Amino acid sequence: MKLSRSLAVLATLATVGLVSAQVNLNLSTGQTYTWNGSTTGQPTWARPDAGTPPTANSGIGAATSYTVLNFTVASNGSYSFLADTNTPGPTWDAYTFLYSGSFDPNDPLTNAITGNDDLGSTTRSGFLATLTAGTNYFFVTTGYDDTESGDFTGSISRLGLPSTWSSSLDGSESTWSRPSSTTALSGNNNTYYDTQLFSVDVTGNYTFSSSQTYDGYIFIYTLPFTPSPSGSTTGSDPSSLANLVALNDDGGTPASGFNNSSTLTTTLTAGVQYLAVTSSFANLATGNYQNTIQGVGSVTLGPVPEPTSMLALGLGVAALIRRRRSSK
Repeated sequence: MKLSRSLAVLATLATVGLVSAQVNLNLSTGQTYTWNGSTTGQPTWARPDAGTPPTANSGIGAATSYTVLNFTVASNGSYSFLADTNTPGPTWDAYTFLYSGSFDPNDPLTNAITGNDDLGSTTRSGFLATLTAGTNYFFVTTGYDDTESGDFTGSISRLGLPSTWSSSLDGSESTWSRPSSTTALSGNNNTYYDTQLFSVDVTGNYTFSSSQTYDGYIFIYTLPFTPSPSGSTTGSDPSSLANLVALNDDGGTPASGFNNSSTLTTTLTAGVQYLAVTSSFANLATGNYQNTIQGVGSVTLGPVPEPTSMLALGLGVAALIRRRRSSK
């Protein structure tokens, strides 16, 4: 099966209610394997809860249908996994898991590597994982509860190197009225925020992950970024909604030393300048954070703009003055 760097080959997966025939993936960095799947009419199991690894069975998805992709990879490295129910639709609430060695639906905690509920929305589920060449893996797509099932598009991508930076919200930053969705501002309309310019060199899926010592909220924007002043509502000043690409509150597993995390996955375009915004769920929350962006291509973190550029982008000089990031 031939794969190009920017265009995935589409396959149709027929599981007939069982584990699929093994797929051997020989992906170069930036390549994606994509297939069409469905959980409708498939066998059911008592799925675990999300976690890395999952440690408890769910009390909600006690008899939810599932399908399994059995695969190996030819190269060690980082890979992203996604089950997207937006295509072909209609949407449903998916849940995904990764197992190594073997998969037994009657023993769902054994060999489980990771599991995820929502990845930016209830209609998408997935995660990042480091894989070893030649190991037998199982990617399980299932539902949040016993009523959730349907068609989905699955994808596995070999990722480029991550770009990471860390800093803190310490009370010296600007505040804004953050969004709670792509169409509305939050009632928590006085939160601190930090920003980071970045770009990617390959169009495709990228994951923005943040670990925090507080309850965080993360966003990706295209420019210009014009945050709504603190105290704004959707009706009074919805500027924070302009050029918003993606956002998420929770998701993922915190890095060592952190107790909260936020994760989103979205499609980014090569050559476009983006802005990663790190904020909080609650008003005036402070604490440390560590952020990573990783995807099918290289991620370049941009320099801190000059004050005039910051003003032009609507970022506020205060956010510039207090930058103390360490990048790698």
